[in-house]
Amino acid sequence: MNKNLSFLKDVPFFNGGIYDNKQVYENTINSIKNVIKVNYGLKTNIKCTQDNYLICYKDDTLMRLIHVEDKIKDCTFENINYVSKFPILQLSELVEYTKDIPLICEVDKNGLSYKLRLMDVLSLYEGTYAIISKDIKTLKWLHKNYPSCVIGYKIDKTNMHRFHIFKEYDFLCIDINIYDDKHIRKLRENSIVISCGYADEQTYDSKKSVYDNLICESNLEKND
Repeated sequence: MNKNLSFLKDVPFFNGGIYDNKQVYENTINSIKNVIKVNYGLKTNIKCTQDNYLICYKDDTLMRLIHVEDKIKDCTFENINYVSKFPILQLSELVEYTKDIPLICEVDKNGLSYKLRLMDVLSLYEGTYAIISKDIKTLKWLHKNYPSCVIGYKIDKTNMHRFHIFKEYDFLCIDINIYDDKHIRKLRENSIVISCGYADEQTYDSKKSVYDNLICESNLEKND
């Protein structure tokens, strides 16, 4: 199946929106509106609460932003909202805002019910989207059951030395700190390669010609 992958290269993506985590928090409506204003793409992580809500949240625990040690998977959606100083965004709410910009959702290794709920939302989504994951089994399941879905394999230090027979993903998403430029250019001969994990303008300027695209961290936070 021929898929249109041009949206992966057209504009930079921002991880969690454009935010400062003081007045505007990551993965909230306001941070996403900041991305929409400049017509860039959005990348977000999709986590699952104890009571099966799919939320947009970067970490596995609540410690960094909410200063609570609990893991997302062990908390109900109501309890997370209760302790949070900002509204927790659900995937079903996110897609109401982002249909006019490209979207990348990063998903974890999780059970069948999680994947079914995820695709119940995304398969009806009016915008352009891709799913990335470090979990090969998740990518296999998506390839089999949703063959038109654009999928990418995420590589970081935890899985950079693993080799898999399954190669039916559409692109690679690679931590910018693990491979040198020569290696990335070699990978680009056979696949679209986008990066994640850069932190400043200098890095962006030096890497934007090496990769097909970059997933950026918030320019409000880094200029703070």
